[in-house]
Amino acid sequence: MSTLLTVGYGDIYPITTLGRIMAICIAYLGVGVVAIPTGIINAGFVEQYQRKSNISDLKDMDIKENTFYG
Repeated sequence: MSTLLTVGYGDIYPITTLGRIMAICIAYLGVGVVAIPTGIINAGFVEQYQRKSNISDLKDMDIKENTFYG
């Protein structure tokens, strides 16, 4: 927790209990602001990659079937 709560070289940090609780909440919110959208964006990339992969597999199958019967 001290790594998340300190600023710079650790020379400024919350001393009171209320300050520490607020700092912990703010630190968790800061991590969540980055982590949640990252997961959502990553899921979108994976979905698009799988969709394109499936489409290219279908195209390859169609080409093989057409050349086999042609």
